[in-house]
Amino acid sequence: KRDGKEDEKASEQKYRWDEENRLLAVDENGFVSNYWYDADGERTVKTSGENEAIYVNSEFSGGNTGTARFSLYVSPYLVAGQGGKYTKHIYVGSQRIVSKLGDLASYGADPRRIPYAGNEADGLTINYKDKYAKQLQSIKDNYKAFDQPYNGKDNDDYVNGQGFCCNDGTPEAAQARAMARTRAANGNFKPNDDYEK
Repeated sequence: KRDGKEDEKASEQKYRWDEENRLLAVDENGFVSNYWYDADGERTVKTSGENEAIYVNSEFSGGNTGTARFSLYVSPYLVAGQGGKYTKHIYVGSQRIVSKLGDLASYGADPRRIPYAGNEADGLTINYKDKYAKQLQSIKDNYKAFDQPYNGKDNDDYVNGQGFCCNDGTPEAAQARAMARTRAANGNFKPNDDYEK
């Protein structure tokens, strides 16, 4: 504050680190980002969300937490984000010379979520439901560490593999419906009714 007024440029940042000195979460004025790493310590995923909070007489009375954005670090050459956006980096030796921005479309592929691609790889069995529950708990722990309320709600139909939602009014849903109709008309895939169940 300056002269009894809030400084509009002031912000508060909090950081959470793990025992290997890797950044787990960042809180920037209630905007929390969560980070995950692979076995080699390379960051693989970043999710971000915003809190909507309702206060009555300065007391928190409810709200909503949404994971609105994510980044998937596939490799040093490719970073993917929500909505099919991606950045492809091109290197000469160790020097990045150009980055291509692109937009992936699900054209030619089934746009519905596949619940599990398989639960065994290289002799290891993976329990995806437990893995998801642990990741969600990690997000909740990060919010708690920053004294931020987590009031998130999953799209349970989508998470539980009960279908691809094409009826939510978004441009992406309209595009998915149009693509499904086109593929069904060409006999490439099942009838479009199957895509909206």
